[in-house]
Amino acid sequence: MKNIFSLIVILSLIIISCKNREKVFLKSYKVDDVSYSCEDYYILRKLVKEICYYPTGDTISIINYNENKKSGDFKEFYNNNKVKTNGQFSSNNKIGLWRQYYENSILKTVLLYIESEDTTELVYKKEYHENGNLKACILPIDLSTNNSNLEYKIGYTYQLYIKLKYSIHEKCKISGELFDYSSNQDVKLCNSKDPLILICEFTPCSKGDHFIKGEIFEYEGIKDDEKYSGVTMFDFKYKASKQ
Repeated sequence: MKNIFSLIVILSLIIISCKNREKVFLKSYKVDDVSYSCEDYYILRKLVKEICYYPTGDTISIINYNENKKSGDFKEFYNNNKVKTNGQFSSNNKIGLWRQYYENSILKTVLLYIESEDTTELVYKKEYHENGNLKACILPIDLSTNNSNLEYKIGYTYQLYIKLKYSIHEKCKISGELFDYSSNQDVKLCNSKDPLILICEFTPCSKGDHFIKGEIFEYEGIKDDEKYSGVTMFDFKYKASKQ
């Protein structure tokens, strides 16, 4: 009886193993009369991975899937096997840190995506020239004040908090510089204890519309090893009234 039971268990495991066995389907496509090929991997009739190849046989890309949607690690390569792009997907949306490289392996672009409702949002971007110098930059800045009711009175001093929300660097700091602000207000920019926050103190001296404009500089590192990493602008507007 025990032998029969053991045989049934073994046969069941074999059947389950066969059902879960990975299946590979080949497909091809042409771009400008050049033929490329792909291997699609399925488990239980669901696509789990796709690997595409150059005519030379070198890998173009590796894409992982979950529930037939792009999910997990993504890699793209040049025809010389050097990495072109790497990142991650979540339900067909780019998520987290993405990096793109020139063909000589020099970093080209750094992108950071975060979840936003049913999709993802690009919040941080740095683009570099092939010589490594910064070409373009998007830094996520949050502006807030210590005035919760947003009513600014003449003669009162308020604090504008300028915060770097995200960074690709484990350790970093910001500094700032004012380059324009409306007249009839006193404005002063100063540091805070938090290396990712600057404080701008402002005192309106007349009623009406006011603005404060400046630049925020990002530095990789904290003290002696800090290195310039990026810059972005901020523009704060408010309306002042009499006491």
